[in-house]
Amino acid sequence: MAQNHVLQFAPRRKQIDQQSVSVLAALAARLDYAPPERPGGLEACVAHLSGGAQQLAQLPFGQRRLLTLRDSLFTACGREPEMRRLWRETVAAACNAAVLARVLGLDESCITAAALLHRIGEVWLTAALADAEALTGARLRGAPLRELLNEQGRHLLPRLVRAWALAPAVSQPLLAWRDCGEDAPAVTPPGRAARAVYLAYLLAAEQLYAGYTTPGVVEAAAEELGVPVTALTAVRAEFGHVDELLSRLV
Repeated sequence: MAQNHVLQFAPRRKQIDQQSVSVLAALAARLDYAPPERPGGLEACVAHLSGGAQQLAQLPFGQRRLLTLRDSLFTACGREPEMRRLWRETVAAACNAAVLARVLGLDESCITAAALLHRIGEVWLTAALADAEALTGARLRGAPLRELLNEQGRHLLPRLVRAWALAPAVSQPLLAWRDCGEDAPAVTPPGRAARAVYLAYLLAAEQLYAGYTTPGVVEAAAEELGVPVTALTAVRAEFGHVDELLSRLV
């Protein structure tokens, strides 16, 4: 089974260096194990985030809940910068999703939960990769790393959804949000909840990487998905509070 995983995760190139092959083989074996356990306190984190970044920035207990979540899932020795980035994107997207849910009349808890978990496949993959690199003494870099994280993290999501017994109202947008950004239409068009998670993701990227995002991308996506500009304005009005919250969650 591990060899099949190596073929799945290996980049689609004619040549790949031997060190990358050894890391991918160790990673394949690591991913054959059961997914990480569902973290305790997940529902409490969702409840705190649903209340808004401004309120949560003033609640030390709620912040401790989130830090406990971070320490249980978003840790990988040797891949700390990647996990730190994923953590910040996760929190920002969850805060954005809570605002979008309120404005669009969607279930705040479910949309916030889906946004909180929207990169969880990559989180699991990054943690497993760090273990594989520690075992082999080699490090995956460049094109193999980019392809692995960009394309394969999403394929781990169904296993997590089943293992964590996520409710359909959470799992459906969690599994479908990336389809909103695909050129080819999905067999089943993403619903409003998946669209909200996708826009929360785009807005988090806009906020955290302002100098590296293309102006107008979020507006174009919102128009294509049928989301009013007023919803984007409401999210952006909270960016300052999200920044404050992130500064407390380092």
